[in-house]
Amino acid sequence: PLFRSETFKTDFKIFKRFRLDHEKRDFVSAGAAAGVAAAFGAPIGGVLFALEEGASFWSQSLTWRIFFCSMTSSFVLNLILSGVHGEIGQLSNPGLINFGVFEGNA
Repeated sequence: PLFRSETFKTDFKIFKRFRLDHEKRDFVSAGAAAGVAAAFGAPIGGVLFALEEGASFWSQSLTWRIFFCSMTSSFVLNLILSGVHGEIGQLSNPGLINFGVFEGNA
């Protein structure tokens, strides 16, 4: 069970609501959306993937929670990558998987 330890005899009762099965499924859907959003730099793609593959039932509140999770993971990864590349605050690193740079012949 979430946030409960038999070893330390602790139980955080404020998280009791998150022990329900449908809440666990929603957490997994949000995690899948965050992973896709971070990997490909596509928060909307993460939301669509999670709703199609991970969510048992569609609800508007679940969609907004998944969208927030996707946007947050994409932003945090972008911020971390900007620091790694030495351009802190320059949010132009879309994701971990890159298929190359496409240059136009204009």
